[in-house]
Formats: sequence, C-alpha cells, structure tokens
Amino acid sequence: MDAGLKAKWLEALRGFKYVQGRGTLRSPNNTYCCLGVLCDIQGIKLEKLKGNDEKIRNDIYNNLSNLLTKEVSVRLQNDNDDGMSFKEIADWIEANIEGK
Repeated sequence: MDAGLKAKWLEALRGFKYVQGRGTLRSPNNTYCCLGVLCDIQGIKLEKLKGNDEKIRNDIYNNLSNLLTKEVSVRLQNDNDDGMSFKEIADWIEANIEGK
C-alpha cells in the first residue's frame, strides 16, 4: 500500500471525523466501517450504495483489491463488524500492512 495513503487512512481511523458502524461500508446514518473510511478518503462515492446494487458494490471491492489482499480485507471487515474499535484496527494496520 502506498505509504501516504496508509498514513492518511491511519489518521482518519484515529481521528474524530468518522463514526464507526457495522455491516456496511457506509450506512444511511453516515457511520462507516474501516474499509468505508478507506474508500471515502480516496474519493469513492459511497452514497451510491443506498440500494442493493451489486455492480457498484463489486466495483468498490475491486478497487479495494488493488490496495489490500482479499484476506486482509476480509480480516478488517470481520474485525470491524465484531466490535474492534477504529483505534485497534489502525494499530493492526500500522503493524501489519507495509507502506511503500
């Protein structure tokens, strides 16, 4: 992962702009999972996901696959949805995802 993007993601997860949510990249109430935060800081428009549009969802996950392995994406999604805080997720990302 690009070191600048990683730093920006960590800052966003540790900051106060994003409210953590579960089960979706971005909820109608503007809560985010950790992967939704990554999408948002890249400018990927998540408001399009209000419906159940599989093509848009697949396009977003394909974009993430250019940044993270499927295993890492699934792990982060599960950690987020199982109650790990953004701070704890940021600590894991910092220790386990290489910035280039």
